[in-house]
Amino acid sequence: MPNVANLINQFNQMSTVNNGLTWGQVSNMRVGGNRVGLAFKYARIVRLPVGMEVYKFNGFPNLRTDHWGHVTPWWSPYLSYDVDPGWNAKVNMARTLGNISVRELGRVTSAVSEDWNSCAWLVVIRLRVPINVAYGGFAQQPRNHGGASRVDNSGQKHEGRGASANLPGGGRQFFIPNLEPRHFTVTQSRSLLNM
Repeated sequence: MPNVANLINQFNQMSTVNNGLTWGQVSNMRVGGNRVGLAFKYARIVRLPVGMEVYKFNGFPNLRTDHWGHVTPWWSPYLSYDVDPGWNAKVNMARTLGNISVRELGRVTSAVSEDWNSCAWLVVIRLRVPINVAYGGFAQQPRNHGGASRVDNSGQKHEGRGASANLPGGGRQFFIPNLEPRHFTVTQSRSLLNM
């Protein structure tokens, strides 16, 4: 007769969003025409528990779904996780550096290209379900992918403080495929324009 702990573990395995997901599958997914694997220096699959908070720099105050009902898959840990110190440590680092905003620090360490995202908003969500995700280090990305545009489709202007052609990355990220509004609760949405 199976014990209760084993039954609970089996149920959790089956109820986890993206159960059975492999890094090979995630690496070959495409977002914006590019393979997801190219956005990582290295990665592995991890399970995020119910109640975990993750954040993202966003061009809008709210999250929008695509035509499949999914929201953006790119997130970072709000509290410390593994070697990532979390949001508050990053805000303190930007303040300590003195001449850099949290938006520019985030853009550089999270490799958020200027023509993709204004980083004007912080959006934090709390997971309602366990979910398997890819986790690893941000790979270097170009500061701009194509034009001289310094405004993304949100209409928010970018700070334009960085002089480097490339964003080195170095921070950590989660790639959360199949993330739907029913899987989370938004806990914060605030402007970063004055940070």
